[in-house]
Order: sequence, then structure tokens, then C-alpha cells
Amino acid sequence: MKIVFYVSQSGKHPVLEEINDLSVEDQARIFGCLKSIEELGFECPRVAFRQIEGKLWEITKSPE
Repeated sequence: MKIVFYVSQSGKHPVLEEINDLSVEDQARIFGCLKSIEELGFECPRVAFRQIEGKLWEITKSPE
């Protein structure tokens, strides 16, 4: 699975900007999770997926 972040028409990357504002530890956790999603796809543990439209999906933490 390939993860592509939203880019606004003005060229901004709001998701990456939000991640970059987090602590280094939180950034590492998020990017580790995203790597797992790329490797395991929909079988990735502790992650919930919601199809928005076509190939556009929302990724969230699975309720525990």
C-alpha cells in the first residue's frame, strides 16, 4: 500500500505540517505506524480505515 499525503491547491502539506509540529517521539511513532501500513495494508493492527471516495482513505487509530 502506498500512502500519499493531501496537498492543497496552494501547495501546502497540512498533514505533514501537523506531524512536524509534534515531538520527535510522536513523529517517530506516527511514521513507524505509516510504514507498517505500507507493508501490511489493511491487515495493520491497531489501525482503522474508512474509504472516503475511490482510492482516498482515512486512517485512524482503531478503538481499543
